[in-house]
Amino acid sequence: MKYITINELDQALDKQTKALSVMIDHKFEVNLAPIKQELAEHKQILNKHSVAIDFIIKDHAELIEFLGEKFERIDQRFIQIDQRFEQIDQKFFQIDQKFEGKFAQLPTKDYLDDKIGGLEGRLMVHFRKGDKKVNRLAEMLKHKRILSNQETSELKRIQNFAV
Repeated sequence: MKYITINELDQALDKQTKALSVMIDHKFEVNLAPIKQELAEHKQILNKHSVAIDFIIKDHAELIEFLGEKFERIDQRFIQIDQRFEQIDQKFFQIDQKFEGKFAQLPTKDYLDDKIGGLEGRLMVHFRKGDKKVNRLAEMLKHKRILSNQETSELKRIQNFAV
């Protein structure tokens, strides 16, 4: 059975926090989909307006050329924005796939509390056994007159659990 340290638990919680942040960012990106749609509709409207302007101002070639360049730049910007959104969507999709099953595998607080409580109990039993052994050894050495009463008392004073 593997036990984790508080440091490992802290790192796991940091990972969970980061993963939640990524999930929130993804949800934010999903909510941007209607905005993308609206941008595409505005792009179509802009294209229709550019055609209407061409018909209205035939004799203003300089103006038409200027507006054409501007609309072309706008179209290029929309294309770049669309490409960026596609890249971001792909990255979020990859991140979602990486973290999809990870949250289900993380231990719950109750599980960790139970395991830490069990460890604490086992350590207490271990320390009590150690105290009993030291006390027994001190009594044996006192009985054989290797330790004085004062040394035996001092050993009993430093034990973990008073008997």
